[in-house]
Amino acid sequence: EPLLSPRLCSKEADAANGGSSSSSKYAKLAGALLLGAALLYVCLFHWRAVMAWVSIAWESLKSLGYAAWPIVALLCFLMTTLAGPVFVIEVSAGALFQQLFGMPVGALLGMTSCGFGVWLGCIMAFKLGQSFLKPKVKEIIESHEVLKTVNEIISDEGWKFAFLMRLNPLIPFELFNYAVAMTDIS
Repeated sequence: EPLLSPRLCSKEADAANGGSSSSSKYAKLAGALLLGAALLYVCLFHWRAVMAWVSIAWESLKSLGYAAWPIVALLCFLMTTLAGPVFVIEVSAGALFQQLFGMPVGALLGMTSCGFGVWLGCIMAFKLGQSFLKPKVKEIIESHEVLKTVNEIISDEGWKFAFLMRLNPLIPFELFNYAVAMTDIS
């Protein structure tokens, strides 16, 4: 095979780009679209089965009493770590614990279980973002002047910036954990 054949050049270009090729990007996109289509199919055509499963899960949690607290905390942890809709679990936990224990105790149990799970999930998402995603994004940040400036502002102001952004209800905190992990904040 000639030294500068198109096939060899594309292999060298893929190696220079960290081994990623356009075909693997298309495969990932196709996988994401397939997963989305499967979820849409389940929600549209098997809605009754999904609602039956949710009802069974609700009754199972009700039967556990105080033992439902760690399960709700675990669900909040997983949804926060995976950047999923934690709001659904938080609202459901409030209703669940209020039905079980009344207003003061139920509200306290709901807030503590969700708060604890979300707190652990935020820490896990931040650590995962710093250890796995940051090295891949660092080159992109360094190559763009605006992103570099934003990174410097965040690293200088650190916790103040994160605190103020966390107060903004328009920014989903599940994704914000990963976004902050990409910066030089510690």
